[in-house]
Amino acid sequence: MTIEQQQAMFEAAAAANPAYPAERFAGRGIVICAGGARLFTCAYVSIGILRRHLDCRLPIQLWHLGPEEIGPPMRALLEELDVEVIDALAPSEREPMRIVGGWELKPYAIIHSRFREVFLLDADNVALIDPARLFDLPQYAATGAVFWPDIVRLRADNPIWRVCGVAARNLPSFESGQLLVDKQRCWAALQLTLHMNAHSDFFYEHLYGDKDTFLMAWLRLAQPYAITSQIPQVRYGVLHQRGFEGETLFQHRNKAKWSYGSGNPRIPDFQFESECLALLAELAQRWTGWVFNPPPRSAAARAVEAGLIRGEWFNYLKSGAAEKRLQLLSDNRIGEGRADEEFYWWVEDGGEGEVLAIQGRSRLISRLRQLSDGTWQGRSGEREAWEVRLVPQGGAAAGFDPLIARAAALLDSILDSPAGHPADASAAGELSAALKVLHGAVPGFATALRQRLAGMTPQDRAAASLARALAEPAVTSPTWSGDGNQGSRSRRFNLATHYETKI
Repeated sequence: MTIEQQQAMFEAAAAANPAYPAERFAGRGIVICAGGARLFTCAYVSIGILRRHLDCRLPIQLWHLGPEEIGPPMRALLEELDVEVIDALAPSEREPMRIVGGWELKPYAIIHSRFREVFLLDADNVALIDPARLFDLPQYAATGAVFWPDIVRLRADNPIWRVCGVAARNLPSFESGQLLVDKQRCWAALQLTLHMNAHSDFFYEHLYGDKDTFLMAWLRLAQPYAITSQIPQVRYGVLHQRGFEGETLFQHRNKAKWSYGSGNPRIPDFQFESECLALLAELAQRWTGWVFNPPPRSAAARAVEAGLIRGEWFNYLKSGAAEKRLQLLSDNRIGEGRADEEFYWWVEDGGEGEVLAIQGRSRLISRLRQLSDGTWQGRSGEREAWEVRLVPQGGAAAGFDPLIARAAALLDSILDSPAGHPADASAAGELSAALKVLHGAVPGFATALRQRLAGMTPQDRAAASLARALAEPAVTSPTWSGDGNQGSRSRRFNLATHYETKI
């Protein structure tokens, strides 16, 4: 398309004067656009600061482009921060939008958010004030739009002036890491901005992304706006944006985005830095650092998932590892019991019924099938192919599981022996140490300990030893390494199947 054709289309869009649909929008809110692992990491930090340290109670919408950018576990983490997650590509009544590189999403999200008054914040921008205060600015009351300047400005010979029919001006560019707008008062300018972004393959040849599409639309329509005269300070890849009184309001890390895990060097004078790093550490514990989506599932598989979510609590028994409780949460997450090898879960369709899959941080760990008693059983994908069982807590399977019954018999034999009646602190310590080893080596032993301890009184000599064995970290059995024979099933170190249950 020629520059003349683009100019003609722009003229038509500028003359359109679209009516504002007041029935679609209400209230004030924050809009953040963040898709993919890197920007999600930044958004988690930015939103965490807003919610936990600035006590921001404004509703927040986070917009993204499809499931490839935000998976169910990421969505759940955002929802825990009281964030509404919007997929701009999901089928809806919203008008379709041509998104090429991602920046186009920002004006689209402003327009289609449910709010009448919008504060747009980039994902990599750490606020220093509650943005709710900005809606009370007299400059906003007077104009309905507040922008912040960039450190650059458009050249006078840039063809964009001619295309947009605007006389060249010696003005700073807009820096759209944050902006404030009343959609009702600025509806025509927003629609013209949207037009330019819908044709980004042309306009971005002359503008650096979305930011100056706002500038050109506001200038062309003579739409009032306010902009602080304080040019941002740039230090260590961070734009420090200031308010009308000169106070620093935002720390936009446009060149120093947060990294998942490590790789976040400290920046002098960066406020809330320790709090941001704490949020990153928290995120590393709760998310793998990549976008996870379960495979497509049938309605039947989803129904089984719903039942497991209602049950929630399970005993997880894996040969060669300590037994533990596992909490199956919605959105394919594992709560309590989550570890590098047990991070996500889902139910998928199999040839002989549904299969429960457990995913680690980086790979599929095991696939389990349900037995008639409600237990899920299978083997891990590791070389040793450990046996894995998931036993519902409190259900029929928990009471009749053969591994737990075998572990209970082993515990009974210990407690019935002289060792089960410690005469002094030394003997009690030896009993506790032995039980701790079995806790880590024998599938079902932790459940047997809990069940037996529940029936004991404080006067029972062994009660303290049982409680200590449960409270302390289990001593797990070693995994064989070396040649293939050492790691084969025939030589797995598994007390539950290779040893008698008598001492």
